[in-house]
Amino acid sequence: MDDHCLVLCGKEGVGKSALIGQFLQRVFIHEYEPTIEDTFTKQCLIDGRHVLIRIMDTAGQNKFDQHWIQNISGGDGFLLVYSVTDRESFERIPELYNTITSALQTRDLPMTLIANKVDLTRCRQVSRRQGRELARKLQISYVETSAKHTTLFVSYTFTKFVQKIRAHKQDKTLCARSWTEELTKNTSSDNSSKLSLDIEDMNGYHSDRCDVENQNTKNIARSKKKRFRIKNIRHVAKLWQKGKEKQQCAVI
Repeated sequence: MDDHCLVLCGKEGVGKSALIGQFLQRVFIHEYEPTIEDTFTKQCLIDGRHVLIRIMDTAGQNKFDQHWIQNISGGDGFLLVYSVTDRESFERIPELYNTITSALQTRDLPMTLIANKVDLTRCRQVSRRQGRELARKLQISYVETSAKHTTLFVSYTFTKFVQKIRAHKQDKTLCARSWTEELTKNTSSDNSSKLSLDIEDMNGYHSDRCDVENQNTKNIARSKKKRFRIKNIRHVAKLWQKGKEKQQCAVI
């Protein structure tokens, strides 16, 4: 069974817990209670496959300490939630985004910007255009929801986000596999080239050695031939000297 961890982040009071309650139990939580930190689980059937979804509801704190960073570091995807009725919650999103990407040391993360409480049109402080512009700037997807009225759309948002996480994991697996295969291929190619070079070097060594040996053989033959000639000349000289001495003795 696939296991995916979703992390909801955002300022306090933006409706994170209400969204989770709507997705898990299709119940809208009317009373707001500040969340310290909770994790919920739900088994779903998505695209014909059973999935275990773990949802982390983070505290809407102003400063992100080491404990908060450590808790969210195990997340597979992040839902950045703000309320369209709270301008400050919207303006805090870039800081939240930078904190998450810095903590995980990557921007290659499944993320979605959620504009919540869109049912409160008269109290709206952040327009749809502004929300989309921020999402475009952060290069993440954008969704508008209302935990109070759009039960099906909340479920659809979570389901689509799980599909996004799954696709991201598959892409990373394929990239890692492709990288490993390429590395293995290059290593084999390098070893083959090295072996070829070694054989060529060895052949060159033997060829050079044969040339040297042949040259040495020729030099030895020349030296022997030269010594033989000198020996013959000395022998002829001795014979000539003996003949001359005999002639002198005969004259006397």
